[in-house]
Amino acid sequence: KYRDKLSDAEKAKVYTNLAFYYSDDGNIKEYNYLSAAVKLKSPYIETYRGLALYHFSAYREKGSVEELKKSLRAFE
Repeated sequence: KYRDKLSDAEKAKVYTNLAFYYSDDGNIKEYNYLSAAVKLKSPYIETYRGLALYHFSAYREKGSVEELKKSLRAFE
């Protein structure tokens, strides 16, 4: 309903806030919302910090070097 009335930056902020709401133990919704915000070229550091922490948590749980690389890229 309001999707067409919000700017991309406003949408990115909403997606980032939703991601932090769902940030419990690697919830896939967290990743999906953060990815949507990144696609909108989010101007908010919280978006990229959240994505980096998501990947770092996955690295800690799985020991996946690929997740660690994704975390580092998100922090850049």
